[in-house]
Amino acid sequence: MSITDFADVIPTWDLTHDEWLSLRSTGLGGSDAGTICGLGGRYSSPLKLWNEKLGRIPRDEQNDAMRWGQLLEKPVATKFAEDEEEAVVEWPVALRSKTYPWLIGNIDYWLVKPSEQFPSGQVTLWESPIPPAGIHSVLECKTTGIATPGMAHKWSDGGTPETYTAQGYVYGLCSGVH
Repeated sequence: MSITDFADVIPTWDLTHDEWLSLRSTGLGGSDAGTICGLGGRYSSPLKLWNEKLGRIPRDEQNDAMRWGQLLEKPVATKFAEDEEEAVVEWPVALRSKTYPWLIGNIDYWLVKPSEQFPSGQVTLWESPIPPAGIHSVLECKTTGIATPGMAHKWSDGGTPETYTAQGYVYGLCSGVH
C-alpha cells in the first residue's frame, strides 16, 4: 500500500507561513494530539485549541520553543542521517487522512530505502505530490532541552513524552507508516 491509499497529499513547499498555518487550522494535526488528550501542558488546553481552530480566538504567536524547534529540525535531521547512515527525505506536504478527513499530518522527514536518488547519510528534498520511493519510517525531530527547557526531563530512562507518542499515532493514521 502507498501513502496515497491513506491520505490526500497537499503540497506545502510553495505556501507562505501564514498559508501553511491556515491549512493547519482546517483540521487537527499531530502536534494537536497531545493537547486534545490533555497532555499539552502549559502551552494549550483542549478548549483553547478548539476555539483557535474555529477562529473564535486568535492563534497564539510562535513561542521560543516552537521557533527553535523549527530552526533546528534540518540540522538534527542532517546529523541523524550522517550518524545513522540513513537516507532521509524532506517531503514538504500535508497529508489529509481519507478515513478521518479532519486529521492532518505534517511529517518532518521520512526514512527511505537508500538509492541513487536518495543516498544514505544525506537529507534529500523531494518536491512532488507523488510520495518518494521506499518510505519505511517517519523521522520526527525534537529539540526539547537543546534550545529551551521544554520537556527534556520526560525523555529520562529512554522514555518518550506522551504528547509525542500521540503525535506519532496521528502520523501513522495519516500515512499508513507504522
